[in-house]
Amino acid sequence: MKAKILLLLMCIEIVACSKKELTKEEAIVLLNKEKGFPRAMDYEIFTSDPEFANKLLATDLERNGYVVIQRTQKVGETGNALISFTEKSQPFLLHPSDEDLKLSVQKVKIADENVVEIKSITEDKSSGTVEVFYVTKFSNATPFATLVKNLDKPKDLLATFKNDGEKWILVKNE
Repeated sequence: MKAKILLLLMCIEIVACSKKELTKEEAIVLLNKEKGFPRAMDYEIFTSDPEFANKLLATDLERNGYVVIQRTQKVGETGNALISFTEKSQPFLLHPSDEDLKLSVQKVKIADENVVEIKSITEDKSSGTVEVFYVTKFSNATPFATLVKNLDKPKDLLATFKNDGEKWILVKNE
């Protein structure tokens, strides 16, 4: 009888120990891998758009030598670039896609986004998933960061993972 009870307790322990819980450290590694953290935050500048030219004029980017803004255009020049980027801005320019080139879009790096905290990991037993509530923060702001508001505020985010028996997989991301 004692042997049966001991065997039953050992089986319960093996099953309990085989259930994999997601730790905060593992969650950070998964988020970095699945979501590409740390990652560059970019911003699209439509170089032919007068509204974007005005937005840039409201910053110190031209005065500090990062962009040149054409203030007037002749009728035949409509649609040509109003904004050009100087040599000083080159480290912050991201390689444009073919679609960006067609639309006269230049993406610029704003800052790096990193996971700084795992707030909680909540298991949903009914779906077999875990929800990871985490916080990201921006660092290494570039001169183009003046184009974005609230860059100094951390972002609260959520990701949902499921264990397939061997590893954790990102199943939902918000």
